[in-house]
Amino acid sequence: MDTRATSPAVQRCLDNAFHCERLSIAARDRDARAAFADAAAYWRDLAGLFLQAEKASLDRSLAGEQVKLSREAIDHSHELLKRVDNRVAEDAQDDRQA
Repeated sequence: MDTRATSPAVQRCLDNAFHCERLSIAARDRDARAAFADAAAYWRDLAGLFLQAEKASLDRSLAGEQVKLSREAIDHSHELLKRVDNRVAEDAQDDRQA
């Protein structure tokens, strides 16, 4: 898992997973080792869920920005079309007067 740019929530989960793994290694009882290993796996799964949620949030944010930019482009296109229509109408009127 890439931990270079993680959120505090993801980092906390990864830190807890690491701690549980160390406890698993240090435990003398087989059941305790297994329990700590399971806990570490759950913490890593939780970190993965946080990453997915953050990515989904970013994707929604980027999609919203794309929609905004698309609307701006459409509005700009409409404005350009109005200018062209006005220019064509002016040229036609000038032609009729000439």
